[in-house]
Amino acid sequence: MQIQTECFKLYYNGEDTKRDGVAIAVAESLKGYVSAVSRISDRIMAVKIDPKEGHWTVLSEYAPHKG
Repeated sequence: MQIQTECFKLYYNGEDTKRDGVAIAVAESLKGYVSAVSRISDRIMAVKIDPKEGHWTVLSEYAPHKG
């Protein structure tokens, strides 16, 4: 799922139940440089950003714990 606002684009992976899931928000100025979105599971995702110089891979992991 993707959500677009004036300030950022949100990439989300998970259930619509608002339980578990991960998300990565990308600034409006960088959204055109997103070259890949990897939704590995409902707990892990990555976004690859390739601006004019260099490249970034942003990871998001959800690791629940009790205690």
